[in-house]
Amino acid sequence: MYTWTINPQISNNPKIEHMMKQHLKYTMTFILVFYACWACGQAKAPAPEKFTLEQHTDMNAGNGLIHPQRFRMLLPAGLKTKQLISYEYSLFHYPNQQYIIVVMHPTAALQEKLLDSTWVPDPSYMRHHVNMMAEVKDEHPYLPKTGRKSQAFRKQGNEIILLNIKPDQYQHFLSAVKTFSILPDTTPVVRHLPARD
Repeated sequence: MYTWTINPQISNNPKIEHMMKQHLKYTMTFILVFYACWACGQAKAPAPEKFTLEQHTDMNAGNGLIHPQRFRMLLPAGLKTKQLISYEYSLFHYPNQQYIIVVMHPTAALQEKLLDSTWVPDPSYMRHHVNMMAEVKDEHPYLPKTGRKSQAFRKQGNEIILLNIKPDQYQHFLSAVKTFSILPDTTPVVRHLPARD
């Protein structure tokens, strides 16, 4: 065990006593700030949200049934709302007018013809998609903004658009794109049995 002794000359000196109190005060403040920073670092970041589009409804088209594709994606934390528009568009709204838009193309043959790629969406590209989404009345939030990062990706014949993402959050949204996957087609096969006599 340690014992502390203070020289009587020091303990009776008001200047030295004041300096020691100040030193103790600053040391305690440093320890408290250090602990608060450490505790913040230990706090868990919000967990990403797993989203699975489980839509099975077939739709009639001019030359047969359309089997909408289903997908799975690990979305960044902080999702405000999600909106499914027809079988083609899934909109994910984040704070500060940041969006993930997934465009699912129904034709399986389309997947094989288009290579995976990436590009910067321009206003005309976004206007095209806004016009296809009947529920969206105002195109302004869906146009690329200066100072924000927008990127479109083609994966397995479908499109994922990161729109108006804050630069310091872009990597979180990009991670979501990397988790995008098409789910296997579970459409039941209808077998016609031969008629009995």
